[in-house]
Amino acid sequence: MMNSVRMSQRPNQGVQRENNILVVSMIYIAGQGSRWAISDWFLLLSFTYALYIYYKRFNKSDKVFLYLTLGYIVLTTLYFAKFGWVNYTSSFRFYLKMAFAYLVIKSVDNNFFVIYEKIFYYLCLISLVLYPLQLVLYEQLKSLFSIFENTLPAWDYTQTTDGGTGYATNAVLFNLHDDAVVRNSGYAWEPKGFATLIIVAMISHLIHNNMRMATKPMLVFVLALLTTLSTAGYVIFFVVVLLFYAFNKNKQYIIAAAPVVVVLFPIVAQLDFVTQKIINEFETRNDSEDIIRYYQKENFEKGTVISLGRFPSFLLDMEDLAREPLMGFGMQDKERTEGKNAYFARVNGLSDLMARWGILGSLLYCIILFKGIKKWINRYGYTGYTIIYIGFLGLFFASAVVLQPLWLVFPMYGLIASKSQKI
Repeated sequence: MMNSVRMSQRPNQGVQRENNILVVSMIYIAGQGSRWAISDWFLLLSFTYALYIYYKRFNKSDKVFLYLTLGYIVLTTLYFAKFGWVNYTSSFRFYLKMAFAYLVIKSVDNNFFVIYEKIFYYLCLISLVLYPLQLVLYEQLKSLFSIFENTLPAWDYTQTTDGGTGYATNAVLFNLHDDAVVRNSGYAWEPKGFATLIIVAMISHLIHNNMRMATKPMLVFVLALLTTLSTAGYVIFFVVVLLFYAFNKNKQYIIAAAPVVVVLFPIVAQLDFVTQKIINEFETRNDSEDIIRYYQKENFEKGTVISLGRFPSFLLDMEDLAREPLMGFGMQDKERTEGKNAYFARVNGLSDLMARWGILGSLLYCIILFKGIKKWINRYGYTGYTIIYIGFLGLFFASAVVLQPLWLVFPMYGLIASKSQKI
């Protein structure tokens, strides 16, 4: 009976192909691994295709999409009235990201997470095949990827996209990063970014497969995550994901898994890039203000990008929030605190959200994000959505991904009226 229900809800080949294109484009942009992935033209192209599919399936605009568009226009107008100018490019870019996220999840609905999980399984598998070669033949592999890069127009770039000093090269499905020679970046711009995207695939796999941990895809996800050597990824997996798993399993499974956790936890805790890194960042949090003041006073070369740490970013964002507590600064970054000739790249996505949209905007975002995650988890009858919600906030604190289309899918998911019931 359940199989017949699933068959009846399976989209035809044409719809499935369209869904795959939408999800692939979303995943590609989320990786930010090449100039194409971070380019405005690719975002615009993806948005245009999503808009085409949306009107093809629904024939007209729904109220939520209309309210999102009109609301954003009103908000941008308010920023113009307040500051006397708006950053039209950045404002339009964010609208494209927000609208793209809504159009995709509205068109694909819950199948988005199923497709995402399947695609990410193969991305992780490819990374696990190439990762050993990265460890033993790094320079040779980099030279090979460079040949590929140079065959594509506007693809080649030799500097990292996150403010680092090393060399980055990308061959669509795998990325090499001089600042992360022994870490697996997968197809993403850095290992931490890859780890956060793997976490989403893990959660999706658990809720779509009756909370089974011992599966081939889950093994691939775990191995790929471990090779990222990402502090945020490890903490979220060993605390949030496993806790979410325990909340949804019978007591006998928890009892059986307890010895494994007891053995693994001390091993993970002793890793320098996990516990020691967290301790160091916490102990040096009081130095953040000195770091910021130094960067503000130093006369850097014009156009310099300075990547701040999590705590310096948080402190700077809180200073900005105190200046504009209700509505924040929107996309008008020049109104925010900067250094001489230098742009501060804030890496704390959670505090950046607060400074950018103020208390009102960030509170609204957190509410609809919670609603979206709750709907995602409850759809299959599971609990523990609060755990996942807190885990997502932790990821946003560790990485500035909160305004990317993929992560905007989750609050948008809470706004749509799903086409089908729980299966």
